[in-house]
Amino acid sequence: MRFVYFVNDQKGFIGGNNSFFLKTVDGGSTWSSINIPGYGNFLKMQLI
Repeated sequence: MRFVYFVNDQKGFIGGNNSFFLKTVDGGSTWSSINIPGYGNFLKMQLI
């Protein structure tokens, strides 16, 4: 795991090595895997 980022108290993301990327919409109670092909390691996340 390289980063944990929450947009608000419910929606958040976790990213890491080997295209590891998860999303939650319930404050972290459950997490869903997101497939982002063609990417390697996620070091940080920035939303604009």
